[in-house]
Amino acid sequence: MNSLWLTMFVVAVCALLYVLLKPRATAGSFLRFVANVALAGVMVYTIQLTGLLGDVEIALNIPNVLLVGLLGLPGLALLYGLHLFVFM
Repeated sequence: MNSLWLTMFVVAVCALLYVLLKPRATAGSFLRFVANVALAGVMVYTIQLTGLLGDVEIALNIPNVLLVGLLGLPGLALLYGLHLFVFM
């Protein structure tokens, strides 16, 4: 069991070092992020408007849009699953 925790720690440290040492964000990556967030807002609004998820209502707010903007469709699935787990 200790080797599992050690492995998780090593992987987390490696991921942190990668994030800290990679080249800084450029204007192109910032514009891509802004486009992803805008598209995520439209996607959440459209799904909410059409009722594709049934009784689940995902609010159109900043944290939800940022999550879907960063993670894409898996982020939307995460919000849907979280709503089903917590509120249903």
